[in-house]
Amino acid sequence: MPQASITRFVQKLGYDNYADFRMDLAMSERRDAKTIDNIKDSEKSVIDNVSAVRQVASKPLMDEISEKLINAHHVYLMGTGNSHLAAYQMMVKLTITRIQSTLVEPGFEIQRLHTFKNDDVVIMYSAMNPTHKAFMEAVNELPKKSRPYTILVTSGKNHPLKKMVDNCVELPTIITPNTISQANEFPPMAFNLFLIENLVENIRNKKMFL
Repeated sequence: MPQASITRFVQKLGYDNYADFRMDLAMSERRDAKTIDNIKDSEKSVIDNVSAVRQVASKPLMDEISEKLINAHHVYLMGTGNSHLAAYQMMVKLTITRIQSTLVEPGFEIQRLHTFKNDDVVIMYSAMNPTHKAFMEAVNELPKKSRPYTILVTSGKNHPLKKMVDNCVELPTIITPNTISQANEFPPMAFNLFLIENLVENIRNKKMFL
């Protein structure tokens, strides 16, 4: 993966440069009494996972989703557990694009059905479980004029809701040797950063909003 892409990614995580990211990672590992080998393993794991997500987040796919978001009347973001963090992150990032979005709290998805229009977009972040099954069953029963475009962002393949949505983004399962193993939300959050980068580029090309 090009060094420039890695640098941009760590900057989006809040670091000034890749060297600062490495230093923070090393200090974190030292606090946990890890060895230098483990530090290198963790660093390699981050790079490998960023590269794997980047491969899935191809430009054609990012362009397709960006176009849906740009033309959306409203964007609804959903997720439970760790997936809720990714949904929240996307809501925050969308504020810079001035695209109208709402974070739907877990358990209140069904209550949103009466507000949907066919030019709305729903992005659901989900692990390999049917959390939103009842919601998607209800969505697919809506008349076409009220049925939003649905996107499922998940880690792994063959999600049980895959065939119920309009677009399913299957992210790689994270490879985690050490403390990063606790960050199962990493792939969707990395995906969000790549999507926002593409979205901002498309908006600027269209000379909209920004």
